[in-house]
Order: sequence, then C-alpha cells, then structure tokens
Amino acid sequence: MKNLLIIILLFLCGYLAYQKYTAGNICTLPARFDGHVDNGVSVYQGSSQSSQNEVIIYTTSSCPNCKNAKAFLENRGISYTNYDIQVSAEGRERHEVLVKPFRKNGQIGVPLIIINGKIIYGFSANEMVAALQ
Repeated sequence: MKNLLIIILLFLCGYLAYQKYTAGNICTLPARFDGHVDNGVSVYQGSSQSSQNEVIIYTTSSCPNCKNAKAFLENRGISYTNYDIQVSAEGRERHEVLVKPFRKNGQIGVPLIIINGKIIYGFSANEMVAALQ
C-alpha cells in the first residue's frame, strides 16, 4: 500500500511539473492529418488602427488555445496572418524552423505567435499585450 501511494505521488508530481513546464497553454499536434484541402492560410484584416502591428500565428483547427489567441487578436481589431500547419505546407515548414529553439522533450506545439518580430510560444495574453506595445 505504501509503495502504491509513493508511485501515485511521484506520478502526480511529474504531471504537475509538466503542467507548469507547458503552463497549460500549448496544444500538441494531432497525430494524423484530417485531409482538409484548402491551403491553410487565412488573413484577418482587423481595423485600420492596428496596421502598425505585424502578427503571424501558426495554429491547428483543433487547438483551443489557438482559437483563444485568434479571438484575443480579433477582439482588439488586430490584423494577423494565420497558418494552419495541418494543411499548409508552407506553414508547417515555417513552424518547424521557428519552433526548434523552443523544442523540449521532442514536443512541437501550437499556437506559435510572432508579433512585431517577437516569438511567443503558446497562448499568453500578457506576452501578447507586451509585444503589441
């Protein structure tokens, strides 16, 4: 019984450390491609006042944090270019190059956001606000 409790405690500590490591803001990529046929690139025009910001976001259609990041930008009227890396070969290639410095334990995730040249790995409203200023 004591050994079982120790194993459960170790597992729980490992899980909590992983959650802290990813900050709960990164979606891992799905294991397979769903066959979606468009080119995977979309542009949100935003409002005219946001034109000074250059924003590129790499996402997948199934990632809730990707949806949150796009909604964050849209709610502020900020233009962005979105690459769905499940369907855009160009987006996948760019994402692969950009994610290399952030790769830990072989994980590649989304969203990956570039705001005015600053790379933000995962959805963080605070980091996005700082990069937009």
